[in-house]
Amino acid sequence: MTFDIDANGILDVSAKDKDTGAQQSITVSGSGTLDESEVQRMIQESERNRAEDTRIRELVEARNELDGFAYHVERRLGELGDSVAVHDKARAESLIADARQAVKEEAPLDRVRSLTGDLQQTLHALASLGGAGEVRPGSEDADGSGAAPVLPELDAEELHDRWQRAVAETENQRKRYERRLEEVRLAERDRVSEAWLPVVDHLELALQHAAADPEAIIAGVEGVCRQAYAVLARLGYQRIAAVGEPFDPALHDAAQVRQEPQAAPGTVVQVLRAGYGSDRGLLRPATVVVQAGPDEREARS
Repeated sequence: MTFDIDANGILDVSAKDKDTGAQQSITVSGSGTLDESEVQRMIQESERNRAEDTRIRELVEARNELDGFAYHVERRLGELGDSVAVHDKARAESLIADARQAVKEEAPLDRVRSLTGDLQQTLHALASLGGAGEVRPGSEDADGSGAAPVLPELDAEELHDRWQRAVAETENQRKRYERRLEEVRLAERDRVSEAWLPVVDHLELALQHAAADPEAIIAGVEGVCRQAYAVLARLGYQRIAAVGEPFDPALHDAAQVRQEPQAAPGTVVQVLRAGYGSDRGLLRPATVVVQAGPDEREARS
């Protein structure tokens, strides 16, 4: 049984019966669509969370394995009936109950693996009592004979049951990721909004003092601008240097071309709207006026 989720959130699940070769598969895809930037952002977040995703996947696989051993021990007890010693049966039933409780409560990995090991030993001991047990090549049983009974091949009904469990667990994991993603978005929105609150506070103070001292509002607005630049810098966005710099189409958007004395051809002579960028790339290009080149000067003259 395999399941795979691609970068677009499409889930493919398949299960194959080893005896008959019969195979079932299902594809689950969302009804909505995301634009390319959102997809790329989610892919980058997935890369950052790779270790956590691996841990969760290992935990899910371990819980599925534990659930499978609990099922086989329970079935083996039913096959053997009263031939199992009372104390052995009681211990096996206790382990089954503990295993199912651990799966239900989403117990940590060390607890799950410990219970899985106990159930595996119990199953080997039960299989050695006789019946329909099989032998795992190269393994050892309790008496060290070198041939230990192993799990019987899964039948189609159990494969289907485990496939349904895997689909349900995957769907639950997808929902958990969606909730976590929404929580991260809300937390980031709160963090950015909180960073801008002092800017709003100082604008309000400047307006309150404007009536008493109209000239003070200029100094107040200048101070607020400096504070706004600082907020953007803390968020990782630096103001792009422009005036006097050579025109760069990767950073600047030319709105006009004109001739200015003492300015070198092809350089920025005025910024109409500031641009900002971060180490991740450009947030917004600067809208600028560019000094005319020699050909344009001659045409004007």
